[in-house]
Formats: sequence, C-alpha cells, structure tokens
Amino acid sequence: YCVMYQIGALEIFTDLYNQPIQHVKPHGALYNIAAEKLDIAEAIAEAVYQTVPDAYLFGLANGELLKAGEKIGLKIASEAFADRQYTDEGRLSSRLQPNAVLKSS
Repeated sequence: YCVMYQIGALEIFTDLYNQPIQHVKPHGALYNIAAEKLDIAEAIAEAVYQTVPDAYLFGLANGELLKAGEKIGLKIASEAFADRQYTDEGRLSSRLQPNAVLKSS
C-alpha cells in the first residue's frame, strides 16, 4: 500500500497541472529488491496497475519487476546503467564491490 499511497500523493500535484503520471520507477533499494524478488515486484506492479494503469513501469532489464509488470498488462521500459558493473546473472553489482561503479579516467 505504500507505493499506492506515494503514487496517489504525486497524483494530487500532477492533477493540479493537468499532467498525467507518465512513468513509475522505484528508487534505490526498492528498485534493486524488486529486480530480484518476485513477490515485491508483483506488489509494485499491482500498485501501479491499480493507480496509474496507463503509465510505463521502469525497471532493470530482465528483472522480476518488468516481468511482473508485463504479466499484469502494464507498459514496461527496461533500463541499464552504463556506469555500473553487472553480475554474470545480469544483476547490478553491489556498490561495495571494487569497480562496481565505473569512472572515467
């Protein structure tokens, strides 16, 4: 319900300016957890579907969040990060790992 509440709160402001919410992207730890844990991903996808079903759901390419969003009928947008390392399974490497965040020299 927390995600639903946050989307609803944002809608109050977007409605003031007659602008629909165009996309939803969980942030930080929630984003990373939703990429890996199906139950969390499904809860987020359901919250988006119930509140802003026409919005795109952004998530990590090949992650559980996008699978859950697609399954429920949401438009999805997959993303990747050029400045980050990935595991062999396609998940983001922890920022605590050496060279997890790529920096230009």
